[in-house]
Amino acid sequence: EALEAFEKQKYHICILDIMMPKMDGFTLAERIRNENSQVPILFLTARTMKEDRLKGFLLGGDDYITKPFQAEEVLVRVDMHLTIHHLQKELEARNRELARLVNIDDLTQIANRRYFDSYLQQEWRRAVRGQHYISLIFIDVDHFKEINDKYGHLFGDKILKVFARMLEER
Repeated sequence: EALEAFEKQKYHICILDIMMPKMDGFTLAERIRNENSQVPILFLTARTMKEDRLKGFLLGGDDYITKPFQAEEVLVRVDMHLTIHHLQKELEARNRELARLVNIDDLTQIANRRYFDSYLQQEWRRAVRGQHYISLIFIDVDHFKEINDKYGHLFGDKILKVFARMLEER
């Protein structure tokens, strides 16, 4: 039932007992972790053996609480794991934005020289491995300095943006 619920809906946290009827908590945690690697998994169980605790962590559990438990402690741990989960999601989003900023030209919003160098190296290796050719096209906007000098840099920037959009559409 828990696996079906996880397939139908996203959950922010999963609290499992190890001893359950049809499937033990270890197996369920492993299956959940394979399906959804992000959700925090907490074991709440009467099993106190060191081996069980270790197995729970090795199967992807984020915390292990033994019974009898204090409700306040469980609530604090749940809150802590939800906070960590939220911060990890925020960090991932910021890292994606940072990667975009590093590889995208701020003015034209197309890939920059850093991205070009990395991409060319990757494609070069693939061409060597596959023993096939690669092609490059270099484009130069003739007399662009004259446009900037005559109409100003703001106008020149607009020209570059339009040109970049045209290249991107092709």
